[in-house]
Amino acid sequence: MKERAMTWLARGALIGCVLLANACSLSGPSRPAPVKQSYLLNAERTGPTNAGHIPLALRVNRFVVAQPFDSRPLVYRATDLRFETDFYNEFLALPATMVTERTMRWLADARLFSAIVPMNSNIDARLVLEGSVWTLHGDYRNPQAPRAIIGIRFLLARDDTEGPTLLDRSFTRSVPVADRSPDQLVAAFDVALSRILAELEVAMAAALKNDKGR
Repeated sequence: MKERAMTWLARGALIGCVLLANACSLSGPSRPAPVKQSYLLNAERTGPTNAGHIPLALRVNRFVVAQPFDSRPLVYRATDLRFETDFYNEFLALPATMVTERTMRWLADARLFSAIVPMNSNIDARLVLEGSVWTLHGDYRNPQAPRAIIGIRFLLARDDTEGPTLLDRSFTRSVPVADRSPDQLVAAFDVALSRILAELEVAMAAALKNDKGR
């Protein structure tokens, strides 16, 4: 009797293994886990340097970025009220870091100032630039015509006086995206940021040219 019971137990275990194997085969091969893609903003200045060199150093404080655009995942606008974040496609660094560094590199390449220094530099800088990014997203409300949107407010002031702000300007640029892929969205971000920084350069040069306190 004991041997018969053991036989039935063995048969049950074998049947269970067969059923499990069949279930696994029916579910098909396992799919690879999605891989995250990381992107950097890479807006670069081209063309000749600025002829109107200003013999002053400029300190660039770290920019601030409004929520929900301040984190690494790409942000999409799906409707007028609904925004989405992309878990699998993100920036390699925080937007505040990237936009600040791109602005510093742009102004350094422009040769508009004697030096461009970060906020923690020991170099004496009489001018300070601050920036506030209030939007950075892909606009997909029209699926046939997606756009990359960037909006930044800049403040330029003297660091050693309590006088008026030299420049307070907001720039918003909307650039068409070739397709709905994250690669094309980030490429359009670069175009939008380049246009903003080009206008910032011109606006800063004009503001300092008219500044009587230099």
